[in-house]
Amino acid sequence: MSGIVGIINLDGRPVDRRLLGEMTGFMVYRGPDAKNIWLSGNVGFGHTMLRSTIEAEYEEQPCSLDGRVWITADARLDGRNELIEKLKSNGRNSLKKATDAELILHSYHVWGEQMVHHLLGDFAFAIWDTSRQRLICARDHFGIKPFYFASVAGSFIFSNTLGCIRYHPEVSNKLNEQAIADFLLCGYNLDLKSNAFADIQRLPPAHTMQVAANTPMKSNRYWKLPVEKLVRYKHAHDYIERFRELFDQAVEDRLRTRRVGILMSGGMDSTSVAAAASRLLSKQFTQFELHACTFIYEHLFKDEERYYSQAAATALGFPISHVTEDDDRSFREWFPYQPITPEPFGVTMIEQSSDQLRRMAAGFRVGLTGQGGDPALHPSPSPLKLKKFFKSLLSEQIAIDIGKYCYTYGRMPRLGIRTNFRQYRGFVKNKLHPGYPPWLNKTLALRLDLPNRWNNLNKDHKPINSVRSQAHWSMTSPLWTTIFEEYDPGVTRFPAELRHPFFDIRLLAFLLALPPVPWCVDKHILRKAMHGMLPDSILCRPKAPLPGFPIYERLQKTVLSDLDYFASTPGLEMFVDVDRFLKIARKPEKLRPEESDLITRPLDLAIWLRRMDKPGKKLKMEGDYESN
Repeated sequence: MSGIVGIINLDGRPVDRRLLGEMTGFMVYRGPDAKNIWLSGNVGFGHTMLRSTIEAEYEEQPCSLDGRVWITADARLDGRNELIEKLKSNGRNSLKKATDAELILHSYHVWGEQMVHHLLGDFAFAIWDTSRQRLICARDHFGIKPFYFASVAGSFIFSNTLGCIRYHPEVSNKLNEQAIADFLLCGYNLDLKSNAFADIQRLPPAHTMQVAANTPMKSNRYWKLPVEKLVRYKHAHDYIERFRELFDQAVEDRLRTRRVGILMSGGMDSTSVAAAASRLLSKQFTQFELHACTFIYEHLFKDEERYYSQAAATALGFPISHVTEDDDRSFREWFPYQPITPEPFGVTMIEQSSDQLRRMAAGFRVGLTGQGGDPALHPSPSPLKLKKFFKSLLSEQIAIDIGKYCYTYGRMPRLGIRTNFRQYRGFVKNKLHPGYPPWLNKTLALRLDLPNRWNNLNKDHKPINSVRSQAHWSMTSPLWTTIFEEYDPGVTRFPAELRHPFFDIRLLAFLLALPPVPWCVDKHILRKAMHGMLPDSILCRPKAPLPGFPIYERLQKTVLSDLDYFASTPGLEMFVDVDRFLKIARKPEKLRPEESDLITRPLDLAIWLRRMDKPGKKLKMEGDYESN
């Protein structure tokens, strides 16, 4: 994941070479292999290179094919061979060894802005077209690669690294109170266009943007996750073979190197990715290195991930490292290790991914994950669609599928309907979430109408016209964008790129078109496809949550010693009634595990505020006000 940055002075001023060089240098930690800038009058690009594919061994960026159209890109393309064939049919030849950035440039020369309809993979890039005096920016379908921008003082500034944009002297430290309020309400920023800083915005996933002088910026959505009709094959093995074909394609496109790490649990998703990677690497290379890393709990509670992940690694023949996540260090002791995140984010998720990534990045630049497997194979409709689902049993093939399943296995398929319904009732009765945070600053809540926003957030989400509407809704949640941004080297500060095969749109389109019975029940399609590749202990392992609540267990042991330190964080009072928060936080034993957020979110915000202050500038709001 290379670093990209650009400055376009829309008022015609020449770009300050020193400033562009310093902003580019800021990103060296994420792209240690090369650092270059390109300037032409009022336009300048910077790039720091992380060579993570074979084709990138001698790559240089920013680059151009003709000296007129320039690109700086953080890109890894899927389906390279298919794209090369399309370009060849349009007169573009000898592209087998072209870098991904060069393929994007060729695509722009052939199709213009419509090139994004021909691109697959993970990418964030900007193209400057000198003849048209315009900038074209694009972000991939799921937002796996970040893209931030700011329009200040006659300049348009972009980067995939938040700190790089904040380095620009015209970008203020003014906070976006709505984004931070959303975090305190639900754990992440719900607006894919905004950022926790008022001057900085995000290009949403699956969007392009055009920027030119004397012209309003134009943003366009080029893709939405389609609602597929259920695919029907005559024979069961046809489903399995098609899945294997697409799964191998998704994993293979994300390899392109001899040395790969895997963030692997003992579940079906990541071990399946590991099995496919091991087999595909052995076909491509006589020598390669594959290493897994798993986080486990041993003291807070006993989980089984060590046993199952070790079984998978042993069966597949590669080494594995286990990272223990249940030491008793306090929040304050952990504070120096927390990444500088673009926005406040849950301490638990960051801690797990950070420790795993630190271990993996010590030896590997590419890591694979099983992220996305759970939601993509979720068999159940959402609560709003239960009526339609049951109605479909009387008239559609699903009734026949369920009958066959009952006949074969002697029981009803576990579609998650009862669990879904119980959760729905629990949410309605305010039992399965912590409720409206009582410590929110009253002035802030009144100005942003947060009680009403809270009520709207907890309404049923907009239904999708699909039997598997829950899977569609889950895969399009804005939470994924936040997770991917936290994985980015601009946040972790580790020069390692994570790749997620289950977010391959070719594979995902197939998974979302699978009949829920039998293929999505207990991940049936995955278990059948991995037969003979993974040990029976994993293939037969039922899906189960962690046997405990890690953050809740820690709160009972460590939080009290840190409360005064974090409660005194400058700026926290703008969002949190500190006295009310302390009353709750000093009695963690009175909370249910699912209410842990009532303590952790103010602590997460305090940590973020302490880490994000810009030298020489104080964090501030659009309007100062007193806490209540």
